[in-house]
Amino acid sequence: QAEVVEGGVEEVGEEVKAEAPKSIEDMLASPEFLKKQIAVLNADKAALEAKLEAMEATLKKEQDSYLRLGADFENFRRRTAGELLAATDKATANLCKNLLPALDNFDRAERAVKSASDAEAKIVNSFMAISKTILNVLTAMKVEPVEAEGELFDPNFHEAITRVDSDIHPEGYVAQQLSRGYRLGDFLIRPAICAVSNGPGPAVPEGEAPAGEGEVAAAGGVEGAEGAAEGADGKKKMFWQK
Repeated sequence: QAEVVEGGVEEVGEEVKAEAPKSIEDMLASPEFLKKQIAVLNADKAALEAKLEAMEATLKKEQDSYLRLGADFENFRRRTAGELLAATDKATANLCKNLLPALDNFDRAERAVKSASDAEAKIVNSFMAISKTILNVLTAMKVEPVEAEGELFDPNFHEAITRVDSDIHPEGYVAQQLSRGYRLGDFLIRPAICAVSNGPGPAVPEGEAPAGEGEVAAAGGVEGAEGAAEGADGKKKMFWQK
């Protein structure tokens, strides 16, 4: 029995020895441990991916906000620049309107005055120098005169107050400019007041003097032009009145 017992004891010992705990290296290399480790890593990976997606969404939101802010600022800059330019043009146009009556008087005086002596010529040259100075100031402010005589009548820049027969200018062309117009870039400050040609008139009977184009002014055209020039702003809507 002892041998049996001993044998039994020996058999039991061998079984216990076979079920003894494994080493750490064996545990780390075991399939069960590797599966658990893979599961933990997958969970960490999913958490990191979710965090990365949230950060990318936040970054995209901030980028969109930055782009919108930049676009709003650019629109504000352009709008402000446009408003400043419009205000500057309005101030320039108002100043020019206040100077136009003086320039018109200089032009009429130049047409009407005939110098009979050197002294009178000097006086005329003196006041015309003043007119030229005013025109130079307006030119520096980018105000340009609208010349009409000899040009095809354009209702956008000319205002006709009468029609005259002309052997010089074809029908539909400006035969005589009574008051000069002015413009600021593409904006019209005041149209040129003019007389438009009908073309050659009827034949003049022998012994009668032909009616010249200059008779428009002699017959009161200057006064009519002055009134038309003063009322031109009421007839045409200026750009600052939009």
